[in-house]
Amino acid sequence: MTLYGDIFFLYNVVTDYAVLKSASIMWRGRGRPFLWCILINFIYMAAVYFVGINFITPYLLLAAAVVFGLAPKDTKRFWGMLATVLILGFLLGSLSLGIMAVFDTSGTAALFPACILLFVTYRADKSIYLNKLSGIYPITLTANGHTVALTAFVDSGNKLKINGKAVVAVDKDALSPILPYIDDFFTAPCKTISGESELTCFYADMTANGKTANTVVAVSQAPINDGFNALINLDIL
Repeated sequence: MTLYGDIFFLYNVVTDYAVLKSASIMWRGRGRPFLWCILINFIYMAAVYFVGINFITPYLLLAAAVVFGLAPKDTKRFWGMLATVLILGFLLGSLSLGIMAVFDTSGTAALFPACILLFVTYRADKSIYLNKLSGIYPITLTANGHTVALTAFVDSGNKLKINGKAVVAVDKDALSPILPYIDDFFTAPCKTISGESELTCFYADMTANGKTANTVVAVSQAPINDGFNALINLDIL
């Protein structure tokens, strides 16, 4: 079987992108998978040219992309993403090379497994299974006829309720599309480790997993980072 350098590079970029992007979607990673694919494959091509093909090198480069650029800060999701990348990389690489060896001398047919993986992962992005895996849910908040889309993390320690309703804490900047239209703010006391403070709140309808519930939205003055901009009470789901 003859494999040309340009096809080899294209195959690696597409396959690595499928692996990194899928794992990033599953575990809500950071950074730009495509740019990391280009970088690690330039490194790999240089290694192949000077040293020769080593089947361990691609996995080390994928792991490096996760560790140094794409992994979330949360420890559970970090290890989950790293394990997913290595497992997917091995499975996809084995399947693609098998197809390349049996069916196609040019190597282009080996791209199909990567494309299928991307398609399936994108379609499953909002599924409840991936949400449960990562603990992150896409939600929408609607108040006074205006809606904003958010990415929320299920905070198991968030048991706060105000007036009998579960509380959603949201980054103030993320609420900017609807805040100008809110005219019924109220304040509520909140006890934290550092003491007692007051939260600026308003009522809104939250939709997640196809279900809608009326909740209290607490406007967080401090930014909420690491791939999400809202914290939701587990009871809401």
